[in-house]
Amino acid sequence: MDYKIIAVDFDGTLCENKFPEIGEANKEMIKYLKDRQETSLFCGLAVLARFWKML
Repeated sequence: MDYKIIAVDFDGTLCENKFPEIGEANKEMIKYLKDRQETSLFCGLAVLARFWKML
C-alpha cells in the first residue's frame, strides 16, 4: 500500500497557538487527520526538522 506522509505542527494546527501554554484543541483538524490514519504516516514538524538536518 502507498502511504501519504503528512507533517503536522502542534501549535496553530492541532491546537490554538497560545505558546507557551497549550491552546484549545482544533477538533476539525484532529478529525480530519484521524480519518486519514489508515492511509497516511504522520510526522511532527520538530521531528521532520531534526531529520532534515541529518541529510
